[in-house]
Amino acid sequence: MKTFFVSVALILFLFGSTGCQDKRVAPLEKRVDELELKVKSLQDAQEQAADARNQKDFQFKMCVQAANDDYFKDVRSNGTRNGTTYSVSVPVMREIEQRKKDKIEECKLLYR
Repeated sequence: MKTFFVSVALILFLFGSTGCQDKRVAPLEKRVDELELKVKSLQDAQEQAADARNQKDFQFKMCVQAANDDYFKDVRSNGTRNGTTYSVSVPVMREIEQRKKDKIEECKLLYR
């Protein structure tokens, strides 16, 4: 009986020492690595798209600011100063306002 237990213990030891040689582990690890690379590339693409949107928004705001600056410059150039305000004739004011609207529309076309 003692030899039986020794032989069973020896068999269990041999099976236990070889371990699990699962052939699916390597392909699964490879797939995980591939998926991690895909996720990384998608995240990079999203970051680039967000950066591009932020850049366009910034350029749009700067363009509108330039239109506003030109508007106030035209008002100062074509008007007469009354204390802290400027008086501009109605036809000239319409032209200045139309120029500002046109510039803002151009900004929208370029950056939106």
